[in-house]
Amino acid sequence: MNLWAGKEGQVVGTIEWPLASCKGELTLLAVMSEKLVVHEVITEDPKETCRAEAQIDFRLKGVTLFLEGSEWGKEATLRRA
Repeated sequence: MNLWAGKEGQVVGTIEWPLASCKGELTLLAVMSEKLVVHEVITEDPKETCRAEAQIDFRLKGVTLFLEGSEWGKEATLRRA
């Protein structure tokens, strides 16, 4: 996942699911004091195995984003590069 700065409604990143060979874009939906919400839309799905779209919520703590609980039971911490 790659994210960059932007305004609500703008594409602010890309996402890639290597095991499923899917790629997509992330559009910023909302920024709150401690929460960032993006909308994922899959743009490449050659195996037709990925969900077409999803909402991804992050918890903000300083410059670190924490992936909120996901249905896949995984968590991730992203740091500014």
